[in-house]
Amino acid sequence: MPEQVTFPKQERWLSSRGLMAFPAHIDRRTWTCLLSEEALNELFDAGRIGRFDAFSQNRGEIESVTATKILTGLFPPGEIRIGRDDFRTAQEFIAWE
Repeated sequence: MPEQVTFPKQERWLSSRGLMAFPAHIDRRTWTCLLSEEALNELFDAGRIGRFDAFSQNRGEIESVTATKILTGLFPPGEIRIGRDDFRTAQEFIAWE
């Protein structure tokens, strides 16, 4: 059975770092996901609607891209950064069957 990434609704803004932080879990492993302000502004219009609204309105896409990055196995539990380019990479990704 493939691993399932879960995302509790516990996002918070880290003003000193300019990042939206949100948790991700697989079983007992935990990541603190850090979404860049650049991605929020450029991809999700946070400058107009606000960071939290931009995040919540695009939660599905943000979580999907984050889960894909986590499931590569290249990022051990801890902090994982999600930037604008991760969304471009996800759009270009073709899953092998």
